[in-house]
Amino acid sequence: IKTGMLPSPLAVQTMVEAVGRRGLYKWVVDPVLVATSGAALSDSETLASMRRHLFPLTHILTPNLIEAAAIIGRDIPDVPAM
Repeated sequence: IKTGMLPSPLAVQTMVEAVGRRGLYKWVVDPVLVATSGAALSDSETLASMRRHLFPLTHILTPNLIEAAAIIGRDIPDVPAM
């Protein structure tokens, strides 16, 4: 399963539950939290829901630098700092 933008905690939970009922647990997650322009596309409640419900099922996570920083809760100035 590959996800893209999940706009709310309810969307995250619904996706996890629906896919879980089918026994599919190999996830590729593109968290889509922040646009390339830097505009926020998600809120802290949705990120918290992803951390709680989606990330534990994730095999591959593909955030950009800004999204990675939001996920771990600290600044990542550049790729080498990852």
